[in-house]
Amino acid sequence: MRAALYIAKRAKPMTDFKELCEMNRKNQVKCIEGHDGPVRCGEFLDCLEQAMTQYITQIIAGVDFFGLLFDGSQARKTGHEKELIFIKIVVG
Repeated sequence: MRAALYIAKRAKPMTDFKELCEMNRKNQVKCIEGHDGPVRCGEFLDCLEQAMTQYITQIIAGVDFFGLLFDGSQARKTGHEKELIFIKIVVG
């Protein structure tokens, strides 16, 4: 899981996941054999995304006020529609 989180935080390609798992094994970290490919990394990232979404949803549901800021790229420049959502929450 930590190798997948490292890849997500640093926007590395999922093909690097196998090398990170090999490095972990050399450092005597127990990793399950056969679960070190890019497909498995994607599954780990999906699990992390679900957990983070659930956590953020609980936080937003428990506050009285929050602010939103939206920003998106121009699809004609990037070729893809992308949008960034920034949420600011004041707690306690």
